[in-house]
Amino acid sequence: MTNRALSVSTGHTYEVKRFLFKFLSAVQWHVDFSSTLEYLNGIKSNKSPAYYNKQFFQIVKFLVYLDLPWAKKIEHPQTVHYTPVRVPEDHLFSTAAIFKSDLQMTSLIHLGCDSGLRAEELYQLRLEDIDLENRIVYVRCDENHHVKNNGSIRISFFTKKTAKILQKYFSEFKRQNRRRHLWNEITIEKKFRQAPIRCKLLRKVFSSRWEKNLGPSGAKAALMGHANKTVDTSHYLSLSDNELREIYDKIMR
Repeated sequence: MTNRALSVSTGHTYEVKRFLFKFLSAVQWHVDFSSTLEYLNGIKSNKSPAYYNKQFFQIVKFLVYLDLPWAKKIEHPQTVHYTPVRVPEDHLFSTAAIFKSDLQMTSLIHLGCDSGLRAEELYQLRLEDIDLENRIVYVRCDENHHVKNNGSIRISFFTKKTAKILQKYFSEFKRQNRRRHLWNEITIEKKFRQAPIRCKLLRKVFSSRWEKNLGPSGAKAALMGHANKTVDTSHYLSLSDNELREIYDKIMR
């Protein structure tokens, strides 16, 4: 088993590679039926059904790629009926109140709610990824950035209010001049333990606000980088960056 085999088979996404590296490390890069079952049963006992399902299908897909005859004998888990998590407004307000004197957290919360970026996308942002003047955030894919949507590069936007908050934070960030990323994952996740919500839920806040303001679904899919697009958004809808900005500014005032 080699890193090259892993790279070729999984192809593309950072998240999938992370799943499989954890699996291969656990079995010490010696893949057989018993060690695979032991690993999967461990996840099943300690993680949520949704997490288990996600890991299961990626691992089995990898095993099938390796042409292991026993891969298809592993029993598939039952379908998980997912209920979307709702973020109550009071939870968002109380979170903002907890971090009202923390410019790093305040800027992150506003950008997350405005842009619809995933938590891992927010954590990878650097100064050069955010254009304050034009209110654009770039979700890149290169050696320093990994995106979920099969390596697709995209942009999203933020409001004028958030631009002012980001400008203050950037000034502080430049003075410290100690960090590569604007929001370090370990630091941010530790801070969020004080709050009723987590960083990943900021994306849900954006989605809910967009829907409440009757924003078009195709534009939202483009901004959020949805991996599972409809036929319309995949083949027929083509919005320029300027058109996308015009729609955004009408919906997210």
